Amino acid sequence: MKQLIAFIALFSAIVCSINLYAQKPTVGYGFKIGINQPLFKANIPVYMDHLQNDNWFYAGVTADVRFSQKFSFQPEIFWARSPVILYINNPYAISHEQIDQILLPLLAKYHLGKISFYAGPQISFQAKTTVPGYDPVQGVKKDYDYTDSSYKKIGFSGVIGIEWVFKYRFGIDARYIVGFSNLRASNGATDLTYPNNQNVKIGGVQAGLFFRFGKKYGTKKDDK
Repeated sequence: MKQLIAFIALFSAIVCSINLYAQKPTVGYGFKIGINQPLFKANIPVYMDHLQNDNWFYAGVTADVRFSQKFSFQPEIFWARSPVILYINNPYAISHEQIDQILLPLLAKYHLGKISFYAGPQISFQAKTTVPGYDPVQGVKKDYDYTDSSYKKIGFSGVIGIEWVFKYRFGIDARYIVGFSNLRASNGATDLTYPNNQNVKIGGVQAGLFFRFGKKYGTKKDDK
């Protein structure tokens, strides 16, 4: 929590500095899609061998509120799935957990031509948690819903990243996410959240493509 408070304070200072030099902002908006590689940080229960981070996709919308040639504010909202594979050693078995989240990054961005660097806090909202399994009665694969008995509804993390804009506002984006919150719910019932002393933090690496609409800031010369 101290890390989160420090991060938000730094973010607020950056935004205030931007406002001091702000002209009338221009707003760009668009969408992003890419690969989400979660990074689970957790205590390994004694009956588990190890964890393996799996990958999935993320998709959502983004905005770029540009105050000057160098600075902008970038709020975003994404859906992302974070899967993890648990290897259980006695008896040997494999268990999967899939956490669907709504991610809300609030980023301060610094522009250097076509390349931009950004950082800021991120709020995550648990949308659904499922554990793929098997129904022996019906003899079919089945996803078991652990949304209300697994992870906390809200978590906090920090984001740092870089983007490169091509011509016509296509671009690529890559970021690193550091999880700050212990996301284990008090009634956690999945293999990863059941132990009482468990501490589960979810970070990640994301890389994807975006396309942004809207009016460009300044002159054409500034946006080349």
